[in-house]
Amino acid sequence: MTTPQCKQCFLFQDSLSNGPPFGVLHEGRYWRLSHAYPASMPGWLILQAKTHQTALHLMTLDEYLELGLILDCATKALQELTRCEKQHCVSVGDGMYGNHVTFHIIPRREGASVEYDDFSLLFACLSPNEQTCLSRDDVALFCLKFAKILEL
Repeated sequence: MTTPQCKQCFLFQDSLSNGPPFGVLHEGRYWRLSHAYPASMPGWLILQAKTHQTALHLMTLDEYLELGLILDCATKALQELTRCEKQHCVSVGDGMYGNHVTFHIIPRREGASVEYDDFSLLFACLSPNEQTCLSRDDVALFCLKFAKILEL
């Protein structure tokens, strides 16, 4: 279900006719997995609810089942591609991604700075300056490699 007044619902409906936005890795029935852009960290993934879900307690069992499958496959592919030590998975349903339930899947590289344990500093990676921002080509190359190993 979508809501016409919701900006996020509008964007998902628009992408059905105009194609998905840059960096989309997987389109499920309930979820869209994409690479964050702009970003300064390769492998920062965004998992967004495609239906008008504004809180976790409102989700259906089918939405949770697909969520679990995508998280399982995405974190394993992320570890294989980046060799990250572990991944952080943070649910944020407000702000730049609208009011929909949204998960950020963030690779933590081995030996990463302790400052990245502070999520306010970590989320600064989504507002990079010109020197630290990944290029569209870098993100596109990451997405191609990731898609080859993503088992969904």
